[in-house]
Amino acid sequence: RHTPDGVDLNRQWSARRLEKLQRLPEDEHCYETRRVGELAPLLMDCRITLDLHSISRPSPPSLIYRDDQRHAAIARKLGVKHLVTGLHESAILSGGMCSNAGLHPGEYSERLGYTFEAGQQLDPKNLERAWEVVVRLLAELGMWGVEISPSDTESHTYEVLERFRQAPEGAMPYRFVGYVGGEPGGGRHGTPRKLAS
Repeated sequence: RHTPDGVDLNRQWSARRLEKLQRLPEDEHCYETRRVGELAPLLMDCRITLDLHSISRPSPPSLIYRDDQRHAAIARKLGVKHLVTGLHESAILSGGMCSNAGLHPGEYSERLGYTFEAGQQLDPKNLERAWEVVVRLLAELGMWGVEISPSDTESHTYEVLERFRQAPEGAMPYRFVGYVGGEPGGGRHGTPRKLAS
């Protein structure tokens, strides 16, 4: 997405998208799709994937994972307050996530996969937060040699149930209204809502 004719590297990982990329003629690939072709086999051969990110907008740190008991049990021990599930199962993110490389929406896998959003991109604490999640995950899997004290963070799980599709080109685009700092509307009365990523 940051090269001429580039695509979002973060949305190229579902089984369907990878199959489509394999059929693409070489001259139709861009830098990002070539990288996906190189990385996907490595990721699909891993037992655990932790994909680390930061966000362009103000946002609290969050951990995204597949909705099953194995993932949830580990997620609650990683010291992250906001846990998000349902993105993979409901195919909310078209193209899937790196942590679910090669899987169809809702498909079960023995592989563990997490995506950690550390916070807004320019926040200097992102590195510290990401490092803590890495260490806690390794410790939970018995791969960290130093004993780690349990996190005292109380986690809250948010399940994504459905997505809103953008309006077709030329139509009035979907937009949020009635929130702090935004336009009024939506038939809302009273105090504007506070929205966060």
